[in-house]
Amino acid sequence: MNVKVWELILIVVVALGLGFWQLYDINRELRKDREKQANANAGKSKDDDEHGGKTQTDDASS
Repeated sequence: MNVKVWELILIVVVALGLGFWQLYDINRELRKDREKQANANAGKSKDDDEHGGKTQTDDASS
């Protein structure tokens, strides 16, 4: 094959590889963020249960 064709194939493969890597990395970070948010919400609802549904600011104003 011609050298230009090999060069084109190499560039396309590298570009697609980088694109798929970015997609994978972003999806992984989004999944981590969702898990952190879910854990934070789970911890927040546990605190609400311990205080009878009131927050600390509600307790101070009562």
